Amino acid sequence: MRLAHARRSGRGAAVTSWLIARGFERGATLAHLDPDDDAAVRLYARLGFVEVPGFNVFVNQ
Repeated sequence: MRLAHARRSGRGAAVTSWLIARGFERGATLAHLDPDDDAAVRLYARLGFVEVPGFNVFVNQ
């Protein structure tokens, strides 16, 4: 759920950075994000993520 008052406040970047750092501290070697809109793409790009053509992850449940 997105709240208008929280947009562009830096909260998304802070939480994402914290989660990614914790993952790598605990042994992760890859962080994969799947943005659902242009705002998310811009956020992840600011955090250093890049698009890797052909790298798609699908999970069947």
